[in-house]
Amino acid sequence: VPGTYVVAEVPVDFWDRTFPADPGTHSCEITNGEIFTNQNFGNVYIGMPWYVDDDAAGDPAPGDSGVSDPAEDGSIDHPFDTIQEGVDAAADADRIMVAGGTYMENVIVSHKTVILRGGYDATFATRDSLLYPSTIDGGNTTTCVEIFGTTEAPVEGELSGFVITHGGNAQYPTGLRGGGIYLGNASPL
Repeated sequence: VPGTYVVAEVPVDFWDRTFPADPGTHSCEITNGEIFTNQNFGNVYIGMPWYVDDDAAGDPAPGDSGVSDPAEDGSIDHPFDTIQEGVDAAADADRIMVAGGTYMENVIVSHKTVILRGGYDATFATRDSLLYPSTIDGGNTTTCVEIFGTTEAPVEGELSGFVITHGGNAQYPTGLRGGGIYLGNASPL
């Protein structure tokens, strides 16, 4: 039926309202014969959060990623022990939030765009990479962090708030890949 209708917003997890600035209602005018569906009021998907903390409260062996909280699921109450677990669980646009600590691993982000941020406190309420350093220690084995896509589907995302140390190129004796970060068809911020 033609006329002016008022549409109310309903907040939804993992979405951020970008327009209009104030929540509430918005008017939509529909003319005769017009179909009005899936109207975009400027909302943007901000990704599901995944949490990583190598010595979380429920962890039976803090700092030992080989012994995990039996209820570990990447939630804020039961975070993953390794960054790679967060990367593996994440889908495009998801956020991986890493608490301060030293993570003895080599992280591979393959064919997905994720937000990977270190420097959180144990509650994930405060992010300060100087107070809560998140260190990826590659153990002098291979590149600490590899992020890659393809020429047809490059990846973007973000990698921030980390200390990256002890990378090596043992896996790549030609030295074509650095020990710290390797980007292949990727451009994270």
